[in-house]
Amino acid sequence: MFLIYLHIPFCLRKCPYCDFYTLPYTPQAEEDYLAFVSSQICDYLRRFPDLDGRRVDTLYIGGGSPSCVSPSLLRRLLGLLKVRFDLSCLKEFSVEANPGDVDADLLRRWRDLGVDRVSLGVQTFDERHLSTLGRTHRVRQAREAIEMAGDIFPRISVDLMFGIPGQTLADWERDLKTALSFGLRHISLYDLTIEPGTRFYERYRNWDKADLSARMYELADEVLRESGLVWYEISNFAVEGQESRHNLGYWLGAEFLGIGPSAWSFVKGVRFVRWWDGRQDEDKLSPEGRMREDVLLRLRTRWGVEKGLLEDLVGKDWIKQTKAWWQEIDGRYVLTLKGRLFYDSVATGIVK
Repeated sequence: MFLIYLHIPFCLRKCPYCDFYTLPYTPQAEEDYLAFVSSQICDYLRRFPDLDGRRVDTLYIGGGSPSCVSPSLLRRLLGLLKVRFDLSCLKEFSVEANPGDVDADLLRRWRDLGVDRVSLGVQTFDERHLSTLGRTHRVRQAREAIEMAGDIFPRISVDLMFGIPGQTLADWERDLKTALSFGLRHISLYDLTIEPGTRFYERYRNWDKADLSARMYELADEVLRESGLVWYEISNFAVEGQESRHNLGYWLGAEFLGIGPSAWSFVKGVRFVRWWDGRQDEDKLSPEGRMREDVLLRLRTRWGVEKGLLEDLVGKDWIKQTKAWWQEIDGRYVLTLKGRLFYDSVATGIVK
């Protein structure tokens, strides 16, 4: 399986909690970006020539805000990709969207380009919390975007955020039930993280919300499961068969090429990235390092890891000491709800 992630860095306004790589949009910045992508593709294929013409299984366009740019930019980007890769048999083509940016015309143009799945960054259905997050859309626009996307695409997903300053358990339950009222079959949940370098960091860096976030995640697991959406990755819940194929590829160890500034790639055991200024970083994993990373990624999923592999890696004694984190299912260790809540501790034990 081979994946391509395409990062569109443009945003109309950066959210105060966001630490992703973004740029303000201008027509000249669009042209510079296209030149960057074209050069990047050529450089990567010179390094990995067997990727030239390779069949792509899933394509995911994220950002930034892909929905704030014109469909013509997406068309030109697809043109660049089609010259060097085989996109004829895509199993999934996803695009991220901000609810305030989309209308039916834009969504239909995306569909005509081959998009078959849209992920909407709703975050919350509460006007107060949208304001706190600095989002540019309103609740009405979120509702309209979900309905429009549901009419045009066979598969849609909604992102919801918890642990927002001022958000209560009751607020969070209303968000979950509002999302479910649209008949959604995939929902992603994100605990708000306070990242250094963001405006939120200056205001909330000493805020301890770990207990509240844990209770919110437990509530979400219960509410979503009752509606037929079960966890298949710690942050993602779906009706059986509606999982994100692209993101599953990441967690199950597929190779992927990240295109665009700040987009990481993983090819032949090498993780690498190219930045807007031309700077490049990479990390070549040893066989053991790759195995441990693969275990960490697979443990995030409801399929878990082979029992013998995990026992050989960390020892039976450690697994017994942390037995509340595990359940055995068909010869595999799978995280319990408590294990999902303590995933950072699980990861620390595996990479030690």
